[in-house]
Amino acid sequence: MDQRELETVADVIEALGGLSTVATQYTESGNVSTVSTWKKRGLPSRTYTVMLEDLRKRGHTAPARLWGMREPGVAA
Repeated sequence: MDQRELETVADVIEALGGLSTVATQYTESGNVSTVSTWKKRGLPSRTYTVMLEDLRKRGHTAPARLWGMREPGVAA
């Protein structure tokens, strides 16, 4: 199955269930405003592995740049 590549932090949040779900599953505080801030600043790198795996289970992928990381073979 081909995976759909998501292009924005908002796309990732939506694909993972929206603000409330992402806040509950990927933050220690469960605070929705924390996730809202991610839309402006990017996803925290500590969530990369778990979010990417959860996205893959849903048929999606996303570039590492959304977590502030460089991808192999991509110029800085």
